[in-house]
Amino acid sequence: MRLAYCDCSSGISGDMFLAALVDAGLEAETLRRQLALLDLTDPYEVRVEETHKGALRACLLQVDAPQASTQERHLDEILTLIETSRLSERVKQASRSVFQVLAEAEARVHGIALEQVHFHEVGAVDSIVDIVGAAIGLEALGIDRLYASPLPVGSGQVQTRHGLLPLPAPATLEILSRVQAPAFPSQAQVELVTPTGAAILATLARFEQPQMVLQQVGIGAGKRDLPWPNVLRLMVGEPFVGKVPQPCVDRAGVSSDLFPSPGASRHPPPKGEGKRPLPRFSRGRGKRLFPSPPGRGGAERTPGGSGEGSSPVDTPATGTENPPATSRSGEGSSQIGGTGEAAGRLVLMETNIDDMNPQAFGHVMNRLLAAGALDVYLIPIYMKKNRPATLLGVIARQSDEARLARLILEETSTLGVRVQPITRYEAERDICTVQTEYGEVPLKRKILDGRVVQAAPEYDACARLADQHGVPFNTVYHAALRAYENI
Repeated sequence: MRLAYCDCSSGISGDMFLAALVDAGLEAETLRRQLALLDLTDPYEVRVEETHKGALRACLLQVDAPQASTQERHLDEILTLIETSRLSERVKQASRSVFQVLAEAEARVHGIALEQVHFHEVGAVDSIVDIVGAAIGLEALGIDRLYASPLPVGSGQVQTRHGLLPLPAPATLEILSRVQAPAFPSQAQVELVTPTGAAILATLARFEQPQMVLQQVGIGAGKRDLPWPNVLRLMVGEPFVGKVPQPCVDRAGVSSDLFPSPGASRHPPPKGEGKRPLPRFSRGRGKRLFPSPPGRGGAERTPGGSGEGSSPVDTPATGTENPPATSRSGEGSSQIGGTGEAAGRLVLMETNIDDMNPQAFGHVMNRLLAAGALDVYLIPIYMKKNRPATLLGVIARQSDEARLARLILEETSTLGVRVQPITRYEAERDICTVQTEYGEVPLKRKILDGRVVQAAPEYDACARLADQHGVPFNTVYHAALRAYENI
């Protein structure tokens, strides 16, 4: 599992985020090749170069599109462009979600219906490249979860197609307020956070800093020169939980601890004795992308709604630092047979729907996951008068409950949402990475009473490597299992 954290001390724009992805390892040629799968008729060129912002080296990415500034598009035109492309489904999903958030913000601030929204700056080719390119980069780098720092809020004015507008731009404020993004004041009299940058983070990221083992850093440059280095720093790595990361083991099986405790050996015990040494060991979870649900937390109770039936499900849980191990109120999670931390307070939200176009359920699921739901599921049921229906279920953090309940009421035909606190028992788990002939594959390990009882390769990594090497999924999956058994 790979994490990425955006240090937005100087703000964020679409081109800064994409430049940081390129600097962190996204090949510029791969980006251009994937963008070509969008059937854009507008001429444009993606230029990548090294620059300096203050005393810091950074990557500058520019989209030269001479005709883009005069082109206007509706949301449905952009969504059709994405949907009919040959991009992967995961890239399509992320791109659609970001544009949906932008369109809803524009409709809100201008007081018009969603279908009436005309994209001007956002509909230009450079913004399409920034948003779709961001989704391409996250998939190419194998980023499973994205996080972001608080955002700087400047002041002043900006010239737009709608005339002179105050900063932060109204659409930017609307987007950030919807996800309750943390912000801090800045003395800058320029736009630090653009609507595109805000939409990328609001849709795909969680505003918190994860504990992680750093592996790469990408520096994306902004176009303006400011009194400080105008850069976005993207930190890429793997998660761990605990005050001190667990020791790693190199490929030769020798511990990388430079200063072992007195009497301890740097060499692992013979095979079969003690715990298995792991390469690049990590623990913990954060927010998952493409399309797995984000993973930490608990949720807030709201009044229940209409409908019959209840179907709690068992889903993967996550750890948070120093929560109570048990909950007499029934909210939260309890660890079984391990020393890991319990999850935060959770709720189960459900509603029965028998009068909605089934095509809309996929969109609703994507919106809920993007908004912070831990899991979303659909179950076919029968309601009164023997009507076929669908039970929509959501597991969420208590703090996200009210917002998710409103989203369900807005996006579906239901008249009410049932909410109940839940307890979730979970095994301790960790993540390790093994090397195969197809590349590195993370495995999730299940631990009871300090003993590994199960290890499973991560699906997304196996699927990505199978596509890259043109081999069956099971070939990569079993190669990862063999590599783990040989550690």
